[in-house]
Amino acid sequence: MLEIKPIQEKSAQEQICTQCKTEYDADMLAYAAHADNLLLGVCQFRFYSNFALIKDLKPAPGTNDFEAMFLLARAAMNFIDLCGTHTARCTDKTGEIRLLLALGFQKRSTKTCMNYICRTFSSGNAARAKNKESRRNSPRFFISTVLDQNL
Repeated sequence: MLEIKPIQEKSAQEQICTQCKTEYDADMLAYAAHADNLLLGVCQFRFYSNFALIKDLKPAPGTNDFEAMFLLARAAMNFIDLCGTHTARCTDKTGEIRLLLALGFQKRSTKTCMNYICRTFSSGNAARAKNKESRRNSPRFFISTVLDQNL
């Protein structure tokens, strides 16, 4: 059975990041995906003043369960949204671009970075698309290929 849970202890987060071959950051929050006690992946993220940065969305070596990684990312994005932060950013090193695109991100470019944007992941997308006001207030999620590296 697939389980996606927040990692409560920093020592466990460090161990899981090591297993997934990604850099542990004590300042990050993290979720992990497991199936039948087998680690499938990790998602590390942190909050800034007006956005959240999803730093890592990495599968464990020897596993590449696309659906589990998709659900892992959705769990983190849901938490970010529930905390009232409606903008999230990822770098091009966050995870597999195919996965990030499957999450609903769309390409968008600016002068300083290449972005992919997903307006929201709630069920009311069609109704909101008809209303300009609600579109302005919809959560926005970005994947950025940062050129200036200053987040």
